Amino acid sequence: MKSNVSTKAKRRLFSGKVRRVMRITAALVLFLSLQAAAAAYAQKITLSEDRAPLREIFRQIKAQSGFNFLFNTEMLQDALPVTVHVKDADLEAVLKQCFAGQPLTYTINQNTIVVQRKAVIRADIGGKVTDEKVRPSPAPASGTRPLTSRSSLTKRANLRSPLPKATNWW
Repeated sequence: MKSNVSTKAKRRLFSGKVRRVMRITAALVLFLSLQAAAAAYAQKITLSEDRAPLREIFRQIKAQSGFNFLFNTEMLQDALPVTVHVKDADLEAVLKQCFAGQPLTYTINQNTIVVQRKAVIRADIGGKVTDEKVRPSPAPASGTRPLTSRSSLTKRANLRSPLPKATNWW
């Protein structure tokens, strides 16, 4: 008994089905790989530390997440002790909490967390020292002291002082 469908039609029908299955398979593989990457990036971290050195926090995060830290040990000497209490928190949230108020910042590059110093903004501040009647004062009032050891007061009562090394003035 002969089929009513020609050989060309069978080839077209078969190739269309195969293409459809291949497209669905490719889409499924792409979706699952993106999910796996997102799950790896959204690591859950649990920490409970009081006034711990930043290096110890890095060690615990690495043990729980597998992320490596890249930093210069001299930078960590300026770091403040960290108090952090989190349970099943995202890696990004834990890092934000650990680096809050620190003179350091971080970037995540694949599975490595790169620690850097924050950019320091240096500027001079200045003004004019006057008395109650807004006349230039030749000398500061008793009991006052300059902002820094490099502050200067001219004969016309102009004050110049470089800002201290702090980074957040706002």
